[in-house]
Amino acid sequence: MFKSLRLSGTVLIVVMLAIAFSFSSMLINVSTAEPVKTEEVVLNINGMHCGGCAGKVKAALSACKGVTEVQVSFEESKASVHVEDGTDTHVLIEAVKKLGYKVTEG
Repeated sequence: MFKSLRLSGTVLIVVMLAIAFSFSSMLINVSTAEPVKTEEVVLNINGMHCGGCAGKVKAALSACKGVTEVQVSFEESKASVHVEDGTDTHVLIEAVKKLGYKVTEG
């Protein structure tokens, strides 16, 4: 059913080294990437009453393009959103408005 393929020890070592070199090259490229510049956007959100509300807001903001981190506090009626430089903050506001909350930046 299957044919046996015999490789010499040298060929096997060369193949394994080639695979290891390719993998290490990928790691080097990832680790030398320049850090993304971010800024913080604070949103005032009226209408959140519980942790569930805050969770829905966090999920909606996290799904927006350019968002790197989100913290939401229903007690303070605020969301702190870290975004990549150049991210349109109106997209964030609209995402929260779609959930039925009143939102202002500040």
